[in-house]
Amino acid sequence: MTMLNEFGMPVKSLCFDPEHDRLLALGYPYLRFIEDPLPKAADAAKAARTHAYPKGKSKLRLHWPRNVAHRFLRTAASDYFQDWQGQAPVTPEDQALCDRDEDVSADEARALIQRTVTIPGCTWSGRYEDQYFLTEELFGTEFVVNTILDALDALPEELWKQPRPPNRKAAHAARVLGFLFRRLPEAKREAARERLRSFVPRMQEGLAVDEDLPIAVDVVLNGSKARQLTRTHESHYIYLSSYIHAGDDPERLRAIAAHKDTIYTDLDPQIVYLAGHEIFDVLGKHRPAAREIPGFIEEIGKFKHPTVVTLMVELIGRPTSKALPMDWLRAHEDFARPHLDQLAKGRGKLAEKAQMAQSML
Repeated sequence: MTMLNEFGMPVKSLCFDPEHDRLLALGYPYLRFIEDPLPKAADAAKAARTHAYPKGKSKLRLHWPRNVAHRFLRTAASDYFQDWQGQAPVTPEDQALCDRDEDVSADEARALIQRTVTIPGCTWSGRYEDQYFLTEELFGTEFVVNTILDALDALPEELWKQPRPPNRKAAHAARVLGFLFRRLPEAKREAARERLRSFVPRMQEGLAVDEDLPIAVDVVLNGSKARQLTRTHESHYIYLSSYIHAGDDPERLRAIAAHKDTIYTDLDPQIVYLAGHEIFDVLGKHRPAAREIPGFIEEIGKFKHPTVVTLMVELIGRPTSKALPMDWLRAHEDFARPHLDQLAKGRGKLAEKAQMAQSML
């Protein structure tokens, strides 16, 4: 029997660590965590500045020091943050936003989200997810849900139809609601979904011409039954990321993942959560792009399944893998050893790699 978490979401036994199962039910990796502040204000300002105005490589992912999170959230006031191409200049005033040491207030956080949702843009940046999920961690899920719904409600009618360029920033905010809803108590979740459903009459024209915002709302509300996910695709390509809220039909989700024309550069842990362990049995020739291999190993390595052992063996010797596959096999030797021994009995390159891995354990 599958356990349910405090929000009524199923906690599936998929991972080595039960804590990872708990986080997946909450929507991992689509959440953020606030940690103790950095001791030095200058270090906090530098970390926020590097993430908001990237010239170097930011190390911030899911875990954020409190004083870095507040500084970063304030950068949503800059034109650079809201410019999808990053072509707006970073001004001295933008830089100074990261030097302010005081916490962002609830009113300020609300205004900054409204700014992000309502300023049109034809694509989205990962910075926006950071903004929504950090604000959630600081002020609560209901706060962010209501703020996004208010902002969507205030959008001009033409942005629900067929604006040129497409309004993908607002569409991204609508998709984020799908994760936030899973972290609301059932009564509040249903109330929020009903409010989102109230936008349906205004979006019919846009839905008919594949406008991004109505599509996003449709997918969040209707999952695998959404128009975009049920019609015949004109192109031969299917983007697995489009199905991130289609967990109501795991069998179909696995079929989509198995399709030879489905595109994904890595395998999102949420897709595994929604589709179940069985997705590992249908991957076929789908493998992560070279640049995605380190992240793939980190995320997929959380799952307890024989195919994960096979994937790790396959990745041994790849330039971007470095020592990561062997590190994983050593850390999970008790589980991996029987499957590794079986692979080593075969023929070909996979068997040779398995034999090499055996000798290195």
